[in-house]
Amino acid sequence: MNYSEMYINGELTGSSFKFEVINPATDDVVEEISVADKQIASQALSAAKQAETTWGKTSIAERVTWMKKLRSKLIENQHNLRMAVHLETGKSWAGTEEDYQSLVNSLEFYAEEIKRYTPPGLNDIDGSHQHTLRHLPVGVVVAYLSWNFPLLNLGFKLGPALASGCPIILKPSLKAPLSAIWLAHYANK
Repeated sequence: MNYSEMYINGELTGSSFKFEVINPATDDVVEEISVADKQIASQALSAAKQAETTWGKTSIAERVTWMKKLRSKLIENQHNLRMAVHLETGKSWAGTEEDYQSLVNSLEFYAEEIKRYTPPGLNDIDGSHQHTLRHLPVGVVVAYLSWNFPLLNLGFKLGPALASGCPIILKPSLKAPLSAIWLAHYANK
């Protein structure tokens, strides 16, 4: 399987613009990845805007189900995700554990927290009116990821966006894009 493509609108997409990912511990090229040009970035934004009309209207229960399914896929593929971090950051194998656990724990945390969330009500002073507050997704989220904890960064951005009903565009660091690309492959299955 080619792990160099981007995941846009449910499809794996490549580009002619390529970038070599270097393992900083060995200076070896570990992968050549596709990088979005202006046209592909526009496609991603259009797809996310289109998803905004459906994802934001899904029930909390549906979002939680999807997040837990993704979390299960990531647990099944723990070795591969940790290997991505090992190769792209040069961390020791033991050093990849915290990064990986942060991702799966974040998905679990936000999936559970959103189930407990209830918007506060407003009491009318004279009791003659009923007030209802509704919380709606803010829209498309664009998340820039740093290189040093790529899975932790994914979890801390992906978890809240998905739980709150916001489509998300992830822009990983060119120094450490493999974990985000590999996560996209698992999300696509």
